[in-house]
Amino acid sequence: MLVIIFCSTLAWKWKEISQRGSVGLYQCVLLFLLLASVISYFRMKKRGEDFAKSIYDLFYAFYRQEKSAKK
Repeated sequence: MLVIIFCSTLAWKWKEISQRGSVGLYQCVLLFLLLASVISYFRMKKRGEDFAKSIYDLFYAFYRQEKSAKK
């Protein structure tokens, strides 16, 4: 979300930014935000996989307990 907001602000005020000579600063901030969003995406994906695995393990263990209790 921050990348989208920052890019839109950068696009609207590009003329002003280029006149001040601070393009390099804005490019560095944009690169940092893009890198942070990529890292965040992969960590969120890993966390989702871990959560799904733990739920699967929980249900599988419960099923095995139920099955062994019926014997």
